[in-house]
Amino acid sequence: MIRSRFTWQARTIVSACAAIGFAAMAGCSDRGSQGSAAPQLGRAGSSLSASPAAAQTACAGLQTCTPADAHAKHQSAGLDCIFCHPCGGRFGFRVGYAFYGGTAIQPTDSYTPANGTTPANCTVACHYPLGSPPAPVAWNAPAPLACVGCHDVTALLARYPNHPQVSPTSSRADCQVCHVVGDQHTTGAVVLQGHPAAWMARTDPGFHAFSANRGLAACQACHLQDLSGGKTSTACTSCHKAAAAGGTANDFATCIACHGGKDDASGAPPAAIWGQAGDPNRGGGTADLIRVGAHTAHVTAGPFGPAFGCEVCHVKPADIFAPNHIDDIAQGATPTASMTFGGLAVNGVASPTWDRSSATCASTYCHGATLTAAPGTLKNPVWTAGASQVYCGSCHGVPPPPPHIQVDTSTSAGFGVCSPCHSFTVDAAGHIIPGGKHLNGIIEGSGHDAAWMDRTSGNFHALAADRGIANCAACHGAELAGGSAGVACADCHKAGGRANDFATCTACHGGQDNQTGAPPASIWGYAGDPNRGGGTLDPIRVGAHTKHVQTTKISTPFDCGVCHVKPTSILSAGHIDNATPVATVQFGGIAAQVPAGPAPSWDRGTASCAATYCHGNYAGTFSYGVWDYGTDSVVTKYVNYMGKKATPGWLDGPVTCGSCHGNPPAGTGTWHSGQHGYQADGYNECQLCHPDATSVNGVGTAITSPAQHLNGIVEVTPRWQPKCFYCH
Repeated sequence: MIRSRFTWQARTIVSACAAIGFAAMAGCSDRGSQGSAAPQLGRAGSSLSASPAAAQTACAGLQTCTPADAHAKHQSAGLDCIFCHPCGGRFGFRVGYAFYGGTAIQPTDSYTPANGTTPANCTVACHYPLGSPPAPVAWNAPAPLACVGCHDVTALLARYPNHPQVSPTSSRADCQVCHVVGDQHTTGAVVLQGHPAAWMARTDPGFHAFSANRGLAACQACHLQDLSGGKTSTACTSCHKAAAAGGTANDFATCIACHGGKDDASGAPPAAIWGQAGDPNRGGGTADLIRVGAHTAHVTAGPFGPAFGCEVCHVKPADIFAPNHIDDIAQGATPTASMTFGGLAVNGVASPTWDRSSATCASTYCHGATLTAAPGTLKNPVWTAGASQVYCGSCHGVPPPPPHIQVDTSTSAGFGVCSPCHSFTVDAAGHIIPGGKHLNGIIEGSGHDAAWMDRTSGNFHALAADRGIANCAACHGAELAGGSAGVACADCHKAGGRANDFATCTACHGGQDNQTGAPPASIWGYAGDPNRGGGTLDPIRVGAHTKHVQTTKISTPFDCGVCHVKPTSILSAGHIDNATPVATVQFGGIAAQVPAGPAPSWDRGTASCAATYCHGNYAGTFSYGVWDYGTDSVVTKYVNYMGKKATPGWLDGPVTCGSCHGNPPAGTGTWHSGQHGYQADGYNECQLCHPDATSVNGVGTAITSPAQHLNGIVEVTPRWQPKCFYCH
């Protein structure tokens, strides 16, 4: 009876197959067994979003299934027989049937019957949903199937970029940590696992703060890295936000969300994290004095200093998610805050330390670690001992030992005696000035009077600097970067600043002609420049400076280092060096490229230099080949040459071709004798052999290549003519 009924139903359904389109396997029996013929594809263009009414219950209840049988698993998931048997006894798929999300059964979906070694399997859209690539599923695959067997991980994350990361080897149990997989699965409904009621009960060990304190990774798996909700649609900031914005729990944008902050909004003194010892009001344990300690005293302005940021003793996170802020804490562990000194605490200090067992810090700038020459009496204060740990004299001597001026604080003036030199730090009554300069990383001294900035005054600061930088460095630091005074020369002396830029030579040396600093102005307060502090014009100061540092008709520019030791900066040793200075002349570079004999020298009395290469103190031997007709071969000839060793005057007029050597040079071979080339035209001209000069009738008239003249080499590059080979 069952067999004949099924056969009738199959005929009824098959009569409609031509209208709906199907992908079918020929040879199907009425019991649903499959033959081995290839599938016959129906019309691909048909689209079905629901089963025909006549086939809704086809075969329903007529199969012999067990709860573990794959037929029963499909039916329990809401997939009736007609999805795979749209034409009754013949196997096939409902081409065009659309699942949630747009996945539809395709004409190419296929079924592979079992053979002797391989179980039956199908490749059908319901097993490669939401953009996953087609993949076969064996009919006898053990249940339950892994979610990633159908949901390709790459396709899943591409479609849902906010989905937590998934491993391609994840098990169904992994997915069910967040997802409830039930009979709604194929309908597109995503049901997420919820938390128990204890999750929101502050008195229960299951309260969510306990879990968060052990690390946020578990929360981020469902609520995304920034806990903005993800697929749960529940963000931590739904509750943890400002009360004005409707928040019902501590605002995660503030430190006090987790750290308490009974005294102020800085989070001080911090409450213990939930469930750890240190705060009976936040999950357990007894009160921990070290947790409270001097936190509030440090983060609020007090009688000895400003408010300090948390980063002076801890790494201050940018937000709640910063790395290492909430460490992964094992269940039952008792964490304490990490101490990592920074900012003012490490100013000039190598490695401050903290000892929790004694509740003391050591070697911090704030408590006098750098004042080794002026030690205080309590440099390792006890964190829990209160205000008694800080007083005038706890960090530095009162007064510090010499060379600090010795004052007596035991008089009625008390600490008011500190005020005249430290007027930005201590007032006349001896009190630390609120918002003043105390504990700012610099030892502050009072400033100079108005004359210090008055160019017309004998006390103008440039005059003091010219007498030696050491006096300035005592307060402004060795590099004049501010030091204990807190005022750097470069505050004014910089590009675009109110005074000349100390990074350039022109800051002190003038440089009216160009940026080399030539001709140099005199330094302030000395003879040589009426415009810079006194004296009469000194012609030697100007002299030929500009001619030497710019391109002229006979040479390219010479660097200052040819005649002077060129400092690397204004603070170079020997640069600003004595009370009545004139520039030190010390020849170097090409000027000192001289043969054995007298060294280059400078005589300021006659304003002249002597024995410099540049002005003719050079010598050498030139070799050349000529043809010896007697031996019928080339023989080498040698000719010695030398310059004039001139002593030019620094104030003299321009040099000529005959200033440093003869014009033509005498006694240096046939080519300068006027007989070279047997007096043929052009064979006695400079340009025949020298690429940097030209002449008329053997007398030099100009330098044609300044870069090749005065470069340390006698440039000889003959322009060979036919007659040259009579000799050469």
